[in-house]
Amino acid sequence: MTLDNIRGALRAGVMAACCALPLSRAALAQDADAPPSKGGDVSFGLRGVGEVWQDQNIITHYRSSRFAGAGFAGVGLSDRFELALELGYMRQAADTSMSGVASGSLELLPVTVGVNVRRDGQRAELFAGGGLSAVVFTERTTAGTVSGAKPCVDLRAGTRIHTGLVQPSPLGDASTGVRRLDVELLVGRRQHHAFGLGTGFDLSAWRVGVGLVARL
Repeated sequence: MTLDNIRGALRAGVMAACCALPLSRAALAQDADAPPSKGGDVSFGLRGVGEVWQDQNIITHYRSSRFAGAGFAGVGLSDRFELALELGYMRQAADTSMSGVASGSLELLPVTVGVNVRRDGQRAELFAGGGLSAVVFTERTTAGTVSGAKPCVDLRAGTRIHTGLVQPSPLGDASTGVRRLDVELLVGRRQHHAFGLGTGFDLSAWRVGVGLVARL
């Protein structure tokens, strides 16, 4: 191979590399700008929930409202839909001075499974959804104990504000642990005895909550 052939091959290689460099940069920029898929993402958190009840017996014997805690988790079905699970607990002692009933307490354990529709933005995520809820209740008084479970319909909407306290890892798919920390604001309705149907305790309630959400 002559010196001229070697020089020609080097020039051809340099020209090919120069042509390929802009294409590589464009491909990298396109991948960086593409929104990450949230299908399969997992989130969990704790929220404080205030409930305003409408059953007159509960209002008379206990209280009209109560603030309690709940834990929740979610699994992303896609970038728009999320499977949500919530487990709460609250306990209220009977107001014997006002109602004149036997002393005791009422415990509620709401369990909710539903689907949220979500839309993520630069500063916050909006969501709304619904599902089925079962409220396990136990009333203990000196006159005896009554317990059971009530099926309900649960509706909710809210926003999750990005705090920026957790920064995404530059490693992309190799990152592990908590990727984002949000503050959640929630309003909702648990509907029981719909259309006047049903007997016993009416556990319908308006719900307002604030919580902290970690996304993996």
